[in-house]
Order: sequence, then structure tokens, then C-alpha cells
Amino acid sequence: MKLSRSFPAEASSVPAARRFAAGMLSGAPSELLEAVELMVSELATNCIRHVNASFELTIERHGDKVHVEVRDRAEGRPAMRSPAPVDTQGRGLRIVDLLAARWGVRYDADAGKTVWFTLLAPPQDEEPEDQRSSGRDLFGTTSGEPASSGQAQITNAA
Repeated sequence: MKLSRSFPAEASSVPAARRFAAGMLSGAPSELLEAVELMVSELATNCIRHVNASFELTIERHGDKVHVEVRDRAEGRPAMRSPAPVDTQGRGLRIVDLLAARWGVRYDADAGKTVWFTLLAPPQDEEPEDQRSSGRDLFGTTSGEPASSGQAQITNAA
């Protein structure tokens, strides 16, 4: 199943985007739902805070994968930051990098970009324990293995 929704460039869009994600993933394991909500919040906040742009959120669940895209039509390139412990911002892409099985940025030929991430989840009709018995967690990693393992990708649209 795949659904998209557009949000205006205003602060109230961040919790609205989280609610949209939660509704789309109704019945998903809480670990998965919490991770998606957090990453959606971070990417929606980036659209509003850094480029003052409206955005489109697309969520697709197919089998054991949840794929999320946040697209804006603004200039600018997302950059991973290294905030100090006392800094109140600058952690969004680091959070995505930590939690996502894969993520990246796709630049549109005309204008804008799409920041996307993918998580692995048990199929909706299976219990989370079935997935964990394989030695992999909900994010497709084994115990102690970093979630992204350098799999972040930046690709340019043709």
C-alpha cells in the first residue's frame, strides 16, 4: 500500500505528518512505528526550518519493507551535521542514518529533492518475534551492527 499527502510550510505540519505516518502504519510493531514517526518528524522539520518549504510525504509498505519519502521543491542540499551535546538542533540526518536500514537523497532535475529512508519490518500478518528469531531486528540489522553501515546514498535524478 502506498499513500502520499502534502503539507504546508508551517510548524503544525510536523505533528500532522507524524499522525499521517502513524495512521498509514496502523498495527505495525511499536518499534517500527516510533522509528518512522521520529524520522518523519526530523525530515519534516528540516523542510520547514531550513528551506521554509511545503513538502510531500509518501509512505509505502510492501512486504517486509517500509519506504518513506519526504519531497520538497526548494533549493538547498541536506547536510549531516555534528552538533555539540548542548546544541538543540542539527541531529535530524544523524537520527535517520542511525535508524534506517538505508536512506539517501534524490535530486530532481527541475528543482527540489527527496530525502528517503527504508526500514525492514515483519509483514503485517506476522508477529515481531518471528522477525527477531532470524537474528535481525526491525531495521534489518543484527545485534550490535550499526543500522546504516554506510549505506546512505546520494543519487542524482537524470
